[in-house]
Amino acid sequence: MPLQSVTYDEVHNSETVIEVSVVNNYVRTVEESFSYDIISLLCDIGGNIGLYFGMSCLTLVEIVVYCCKILFIKTNKRTIKADLELKEKIQTALQENKMKIKVKNRLKNIVVLFLILISIYNIYSSINSYFEYPLSNIVRLERDDLIRFPLIIDCRDNNGIYVAKIKLAVKLKTHCRNYHLFDLLHESSEFSNKPLELWNYSSNFDGIYKDGYSEEIYTNRNQVVKFANLSILSTIFGLCTVFKKDDLPYFPKKNNLYFSDRYSTSRARYYCNPYQTNFILPQNQFFHPKHLFYVHRTSEMKIDISRQTFVRVNTPKRACKTNDLVSKCEQQCYVHQQKQRPLECK
Repeated sequence: MPLQSVTYDEVHNSETVIEVSVVNNYVRTVEESFSYDIISLLCDIGGNIGLYFGMSCLTLVEIVVYCCKILFIKTNKRTIKADLELKEKIQTALQENKMKIKVKNRLKNIVVLFLILISIYNIYSSINSYFEYPLSNIVRLERDDLIRFPLIIDCRDNNGIYVAKIKLAVKLKTHCRNYHLFDLLHESSEFSNKPLELWNYSSNFDGIYKDGYSEEIYTNRNQVVKFANLSILSTIFGLCTVFKKDDLPYFPKKNNLYFSDRYSTSRARYYCNPYQTNFILPQNQFFHPKHLFYVHRTSEMKIDISRQTFVRVNTPKRACKTNDLVSKCEQQCYVHQQKQRPLECK
């Protein structure tokens, strides 16, 4: 489920709003495959040589081997013997493919020249097509009445850690705006030289903190969304809550999530770590930093998502990217109102 577009607006109050919207209920599949590979290239070259010259690929290999022998064989006897053997094989091949009807030499030369030009052009086109890696794209749109929001991960410190950050900021006469968990190992902190105690304290999941999650994600401004598989993880970003959402029916213009920062038990959280990060993880992805979409608390943003699948078959190791063909196929689907059956474009 890729992130299609993101817009940012600075928030002038203490609340951060993340709006996640499903733009449509179509599963978009893009298949990408080679239309020409190395086997096809070799077959085309061999076929051209055999068709226009009456020579097989094995004969060409023997010619190459013969040239190599000339470079490395020192004795004249071996060279003459190899030369005679090759000439005999070539003459035999030409004799077998020789036309029974004799024609004039001029006409024969014209035909031979014409065949040579055609063969060279075909071989050049084949090699050029191979190096350009032409790809065959197939786009499919299939309607799915169930929508699936991505995995949303919210990270924050518990109340005790926020208080410890404020105390350290007061002692150092600084601001705790950019304090991280490991900053509490400072010599002026109560956790100085106590990393294990700091980790255990930061992992304390108190009841007030747990209750604060019940009003954070909405389908609209008044209705709370029910989430499945709620879990808490202790990380260097704080206590991270994972929301794995149930599937919901698709309703036009009503597929939004409002992920608000409404936890207000202590206003210390608004003074410390305003840049603390939330995460959105696309579906069918392993948990890895390069797959995460980072959402900062100091920004209000709107994220549009859609469902699509990329399939590569014998293609180079590069990402299959959305192109104009995808948009054209999707637009055709809407123009012709073919919303009840799958649509395929090639």
